[in-house]
Amino acid sequence: MTSREEFEKVFEQWIKESKTDSLLLESNSENFHRLESYQRIIALGRESLPYIVEKLQAGHFMLNNAMHVITDVNIVRLRKITDTTFSEQKISKLWIEWWSDNKNKYEKAPYT
Repeated sequence: MTSREEFEKVFEQWIKESKTDSLLLESNSENFHRLESYQRIIALGRESLPYIVEKLQAGHFMLNNAMHVITDVNIVRLRKITDTTFSEQKISKLWIEWWSDNKNKYEKAPYT
């Protein structure tokens, strides 16, 4: 299975799990992040970053946290955002811009 296939499989599982009635009624995004399938997305590591960015471009802003955890980058602090009313959609746009500038560092083979 390719890294893309593995990502897509786990991503689809996460989408399915996140559509349960109890989660849909929640306003706390942390509950979505605690799902086992979401944690599996994070566990895929750096190889999953291009696929996460594609999903961010498609509007899946709940993956912002996965970008943060995998890269250990605080995008709000890095981009010096002082407006405290920013939305998850705006954060996604910042991640997409960041990826455009930094993907070469992350698409290389992991450190050995």
